[in-house]
Amino acid sequence: AMKSFTDDMGRTVDVPVEPQRIVAINEVSHAEPLLALGAPLIGMTDQGGGEFNPPTAAAYDVSGVTSIGGFETLHVETILELEPDLILGYSFSGEWFNNVDVEVLQEIAPTVALDENKPRDEFHRQVADLVGYAEEFESQREAYFARIEALAPDVPEGLSIVSLCCYFDGNVSALTTANPNPTSAIIFDLGIPMPPIADSTDIYNSISEESILDDDFLADVILIEERGADIGDLALLWDQVPAVAAGQSHVVSMAAGTSYLHSMVILDEIEPYIIGADAGVVSETP
Repeated sequence: AMKSFTDDMGRTVDVPVEPQRIVAINEVSHAEPLLALGAPLIGMTDQGGGEFNPPTAAAYDVSGVTSIGGFETLHVETILELEPDLILGYSFSGEWFNNVDVEVLQEIAPTVALDENKPRDEFHRQVADLVGYAEEFESQREAYFARIEALAPDVPEGLSIVSLCCYFDGNVSALTTANPNPTSAIIFDLGIPMPPIADSTDIYNSISEESILDDDFLADVILIEERGADIGDLALLWDQVPAVAAGQSHVVSMAAGTSYLHSMVILDEIEPYIIGADAGVVSETP
């Protein structure tokens, strides 16, 4: 059984109603939602050297998933050998985003291009509808927001949090309210204020090392992804940041993806840093 699906490039593609052999391009943004839903994923891209993204591989059983090469170095022969009945590809701003043309992949199997740069809820529902797992998606979404609703009353009044991902070329990169990363999404969903640096339609904002003591950056709690764990060794003023001086700067796991299922895992990890936080760090800063 087939159905028509219009992707984010405006292409209308006939796809299986219940695909049984799915290949995904981009293991974090596109494959992880499929793994979270339990959809039959048989192939996905790796980090470029044959190894899958470590957080994704650690969070899910990928023993039955074959590497199809890196994001920009797809192995078309491997995809052919897998005999997929659906290929989930990556688009950006309405354009195909890969080194292998979408029409080449379309000759192997129905190929759909989805852009993750949209509201998290919209993107994940789109993936679930595509592969016929809408009911499982709604169940995971409901469980996540029930957890958020139960936790919200325990958040200290007046608490502010900023989520960082890395330090690069003299700048500290902050995740914004628009970022689907589970850490920043949880902060936003709980209604916890983020400093102005995080208020943007872009998914990242950078602040120079010289400006990390400015009001635009300050928050009671700082959550730093593992890939940015060396910020304290690199930024000269880091120890003077109020949250750092108060012992409320915490390193958290890199996300395996952006699904609601994995967001529950991240929520388990960061909940103690939220509930046990001192909400007066910034307000008491001279």
